[in-house]
Amino acid sequence: MVDFSDPENYEEILKEFQELKNPKETQNLIERTFPTWIVAILNSYCKDYPHLENNWKEICRRTKTVPKKIVLVQILKFATNFKLINIFAEIMTREGYVVRRVGEFIPCKKCQTAIPCYEIWALLKEKNFFVPEEWSETCLNCEEMQ
Repeated sequence: MVDFSDPENYEEILKEFQELKNPKETQNLIERTFPTWIVAILNSYCKDYPHLENNWKEICRRTKTVPKKIVLVQILKFATNFKLINIFAEIMTREGYVVRRVGEFIPCKKCQTAIPCYEIWALLKEKNFFVPEEWSETCLNCEEMQ
């Protein structure tokens, strides 16, 4: 298993991170520090889950930014020796990205939008959110086009 805990040069990376000027530089630093942390980058949530997209837009409105991408990562761990990945995730969120664990969402097999995993779908359904009647790895619209 890959170690995503804070590296020995944590302070140096943090200083470099604070001096970055654009999202591409940020992504390069993240990939250089933790090459396998980012698993997938998706453009949006599946339209079958409008509340997820609405929540994202609301967070962006509050942080005075616009939605960018959904980033699926290997791990988010809230422990003292995982500060750096948490800082990366926090800054990305403030910049308009959604950062989620790879096991929580999957890309639609057709259109590559983010679909909640079965367990999250079941929880959303239980909480009476608008979700498809049955869970699928494909958006309802993409299923109809098959």
